[in-house]
Amino acid sequence: MVDGVHRTGLGDLLREHRRSWPQQLAVVDGDVRLTYPELDDRVNRAVHALAAAGVGTGDRILWLGQNSFLIVELLFAAAKLGAILCPANWRQTADELAFVLGDLDPAVVVWQEAEIGATVHASSRARAGECAVVAA
Repeated sequence: MVDGVHRTGLGDLLREHRRSWPQQLAVVDGDVRLTYPELDDRVNRAVHALAAAGVGTGDRILWLGQNSFLIVELLFAAAKLGAILCPANWRQTADELAFVLGDLDPAVVVWQEAEIGATVHASSRARAGECAVVAA
């Protein structure tokens, strides 16, 4: 028999923190400060957006960007969907990124447009239509 602690997933943990500590800061990233309810609301919006893009259980979500609270949001969203978050080196060349895209076969690619947009666009031309892309 599995006890309640071992049935609790990462998405459940965020919901529990939301309930237990509604005023507590969950994320601090530069000027961004989010309480647990604010973080959970953002994660739920990401869940809906990812699900609308076709992400489901076992699918991979590729993150290309700098360290950011957005990674935390995607990690929780992936957990709620039963998907897998795969952060990758955002400093890759277009050819290296094209290899990663082919090897990983993500359902969705999320990137920071300002930092890596040109590289993502260059590498995704070779894979047009094979994955949905969303700019953060």
